[in-house]
Amino acid sequence: MSSRVFAISAALFCVTAFTSPARADDGAALLLKHRSFAGWDASNASMSSWHAKGARTHGGSTDTFEQYRRGVVFRDRLATPSQVSDEIGFTGGYVWHADENAFWQVVHGRAAQAAVEWSLVQAEALAGLPAQVAGQADVAGTRCEIVRLQPKGLVAMDVYEDPKTGAFLRVVVAPGAVGETVFDDIQYTAGPAGGKVISSWTTPQGRYRISNFEQGAATSDLVAPPSAALWKYSNAAAPLVISALDLNERQVWVHASVNGHEGTFLLDTNAPSIILFDPYASDAGLENLGPSDFSPYVGNPQFEGYARARTLQVGQAVLNNVVVEKIDAPSSKLAGVLGYDAFAHAAVHVDLVKQTLQIEDPRTYASAQPAGSYTFPIDLTDRVPAITMTLPGGAIAYPVLDSDLSGFMLLSQALYDSGKVGGH
Repeated sequence: MSSRVFAISAALFCVTAFTSPARADDGAALLLKHRSFAGWDASNASMSSWHAKGARTHGGSTDTFEQYRRGVVFRDRLATPSQVSDEIGFTGGYVWHADENAFWQVVHGRAAQAAVEWSLVQAEALAGLPAQVAGQADVAGTRCEIVRLQPKGLVAMDVYEDPKTGAFLRVVVAPGAVGETVFDDIQYTAGPAGGKVISSWTTPQGRYRISNFEQGAATSDLVAPPSAALWKYSNAAAPLVISALDLNERQVWVHASVNGHEGTFLLDTNAPSIILFDPYASDAGLENLGPSDFSPYVGNPQFEGYARARTLQVGQAVLNNVVVEKIDAPSSKLAGVLGYDAFAHAAVHVDLVKQTLQIEDPRTYASAQPAGSYTFPIDLTDRVPAITMTLPGGAIAYPVLDSDLSGFMLLSQALYDSGKVGGH
């Protein structure tokens, strides 16, 4: 299975057609009021390009925050004091996310739409969007007009505008829908080239504050960063072990070594990173990189933080300079879990019949498709391989391919309750 295959439609987002005249209704009038408040819009290229620096606070943690922007195209970077980073960006055609090893994937669904629409707000690229007043609401004691906007090809979003000043105080993407995203407590400051720009806001992921804006962002600053973790590929097959834990549960194990320290790992496509269990992690001589508030395992009391391994060797293939996560699990018989970062930037061929695994160069890998087999695109938004499935009753499901799930196909209770699927 190759975990780096994407089908990207150039028509996924349309963010350039914002030059039509504003409608002469209350919604359009409020957008003009906001334009007057900001003092600029996306048509002024010199005012919509910057490199900003600040911080994000989440719980008791603080990360440095950087934003590179040129119009609606952006790259946001969070980093811990040890420079473990998490990044998201928009190219103008698709949204991408890069993890702690800078292995990146395309983002789909609500997360992508929220990123693009929030970028439209930050870039003042709202002129000409269909707009209508959808009600009123109080935000931090200020009575706001709710302006509903409909960007082409995206979900609706509501902006909560102070009608006295024209400032936006809150933005809600996909209001009322499952997965709605709220950007709250919005504040403005002077931009690098004049006018006002958003300098502070709150999301469920924390409070973002920008303290420094510099005008301009280079093209090279707007793309996903190169990864420091590099594979030395091998066509040689490594043996797998199908472990029968009991009559109903089986797992796929693989023998590997970290910094030359051998262990047995669970091969888990449903894990969003590489995990090492303590005490094995301590014995392997890792470079500790400290905790993080953006790890998938934040909230797990056994999560110990990030660490860097010089080498992770599986068979003859070697992943160098890789960042992993540490979990305290003294009773585990396994050394850890090989998740997303063991598959990213590689063509990983798993043969459960022959019980072998090969980690090959995706640039030269040629997949042989036997008769009766199928290929299909996968969605790696959450760093786990998901597919789109149409069920006989017409329902749409998004199952995850989970190598750690022992022979079962599970559907959600909500999908079953919809009446669009049968069975017991």
